[in-house]
Amino acid sequence: MLFNLVAHEMSLPNDQTEKYDPKDLNNSWVTSYVNLLDLLIDNEQDVKNLRAADILRKHLSSDIDAANLINSISSYCFVPSKDTYEHIKYGIEKHHRRRCPVWMAQVCHCHFSIPWTILALLAATAVLALAVVQTYYTVNPKQ
Repeated sequence: MLFNLVAHEMSLPNDQTEKYDPKDLNNSWVTSYVNLLDLLIDNEQDVKNLRAADILRKHLSSDIDAANLINSISSYCFVPSKDTYEHIKYGIEKHHRRRCPVWMAQVCHCHFSIPWTILALLAATAVLALAVVQTYYTVNPKQ
């Protein structure tokens, strides 16, 4: 299906010149998507990671087949160059290397996925703050 979509997209004429222009990024949505996938997918582990994040669905027999398919399709695509998405890959890798946002996302996803846990945290924080205020006024009474 991706081969057919790329071929169809390449057969569409440009708006101004009435023929396909490989440098026109406005008419190359599918090709651009395939090139982005090729930049992200190098081997079967990359396919597993994208499936775990619900970005890809498995319709092939194995992850190796999916990686080979994406890599082979992109060899027929002409636009855009891989440098176009290099900043996106760098941003993803930079974000993945930062531990604090990843840990915060894991905590939110694992422990605060239900609204009641958020309410319980707010209630516990309020009780703790009131206990601190009460302790302060017990130690330092107003006269």
